[in-house]
Amino acid sequence: MWKWIRKQLLKIPILRDWVVSIEDSRAHRKLRKEYVPQIEKARREKRDLDAQNLYAEWHHYQNQIDEPNYVTASDRLVTKARRLHVLVPDKPTRYDETKTDDWWFADTTGDWALRHPTYERLQREVQDGQRAANDEWRKWATLLLQ
Repeated sequence: MWKWIRKQLLKIPILRDWVVSIEDSRAHRKLRKEYVPQIEKARREKRDLDAQNLYAEWHHYQNQIDEPNYVTASDRLVTKARRLHVLVPDKPTRYDETKTDDWWFADTTGDWALRHPTYERLQREVQDGQRAANDEWRKWATLLLQ
């Protein structure tokens, strides 16, 4: 039953993010239930190397859940920015050009995502551009309604 409902919900863009968020929260909860007791047990038994390896493995699986969301969020923000004519930093054309301060290569998806400072800066610029566009619409609506 859930598979059919999930399939229908994923077709609706607004609800797609909600479904993905719920599934990601469940996956994180499952990982936490699996790894936290193992890490605590290894620490109690003073096996620091095992605890570090378990923590690294847990972090790796968390990244596999989160990276597709980061890539999707970056792509959406870049699309909004281009629609509002906000300057977007160029994506690297090759994998070996990873020395850029604006983009990072997501290993899980094989795509490029914006780094956090660049994402925040671009988000502020998009908000300013959206505000300017809304002010223009408000000005014309006020002129026509008076």
